[in-house]
Amino acid sequence: MAEPTPVNPQITDSVSQVNTKVLGSTPALAVGNALQGMSHAAVLNMVSASQAFQNWAITFDAATVQAAGEVLAAVGVEVEDDFDGLEPELPRDHDREEVFFTSSDQDED
Repeated sequence: MAEPTPVNPQITDSVSQVNTKVLGSTPALAVGNALQGMSHAAVLNMVSASQAFQNWAITFDAATVQAAGEVLAAVGVEVEDDFDGLEPELPRDHDREEVFFTSSDQDED
């Protein structure tokens, strides 16, 4: 037991219990931090693998288009490879004013 001091024994006992609790929970917190770090690294590896697969798929699609063009050219089909005059048609489901807030819309709230 602790030496008698002019401080109330209940206070010293309370401080001792708090210090013991902090020391007792430290290993659990350390393990939790380590596991969180490892799980973060595992997720980053999965994201990297997903991006690598996406890059591979884009390369595969480009190779497929190139091969299809060469096959069509070999059988005498003329392949259009000049896309400068083509412009994509964008969907016009919403007007720009409906999608984005204007400053007058924000003032009404």
